[in-house]
Amino acid sequence: IMEDKIRNWLVIGIPKNWETALSQPVPIWGLKQKYQREFQVMKIGDILWFYATNPVRGIIGLGIVKDKYIDPVNLVWENELIKKEVIWPLRFRIHVLKILTLHRWEKDCIKINDFNLFWQTGFQLLNERDAIELKKRAEIMFGVITLEKIFTGATLSEPLFVKEKVTEYYTGKKQEGASHRKLQEQIAEIGKLQFYYSQI
Repeated sequence: IMEDKIRNWLVIGIPKNWETALSQPVPIWGLKQKYQREFQVMKIGDILWFYATNPVRGIIGLGIVKDKYIDPVNLVWENELIKKEVIWPLRFRIHVLKILTLHRWEKDCIKINDFNLFWQTGFQLLNERDAIELKKRAEIMFGVITLEKIFTGATLSEPLFVKEKVTEYYTGKKQEGASHRKLQEQIAEIGKLQFYYSQI
């Protein structure tokens, strides 16, 4: 039963590498050979939490592992292009579920500096306690995150307290606003299933 359990992984990278990763036709991440053991343990469907380092220093989004493979040939990130060699060959494609808009990364990221983590380790399994706490914090930012609801709604996210103000704009025509919002959510969901980012 433990083998089937969905794991939560913390993926740490510099903001520029996240921008590159998320701008790929299907978002992608890569690990160095030293993470071979973790790479083998990671399963398709596991949850990935995107942590951007200085100056952001927080969680900017989350996704699930779509597939994984080893690529010793294709150069993706700036450092690889400069060195003309693959630095992160252990790769996995990501189905992005929620991501803060770029201009909000620094201001609105989810802080986890109180977690007892190995900050030098760029890819690590979150323990049960930290995973539960992170989900609680993410709910404040992204809304309810349950496995049933995780694929619904827009991918690109403004923090909820901003979103609430926008929603109130429709209070004059409640019925029309509600149905329009539902249609937006449905279109966003279709986009997400096609691996497009959607924003409402």
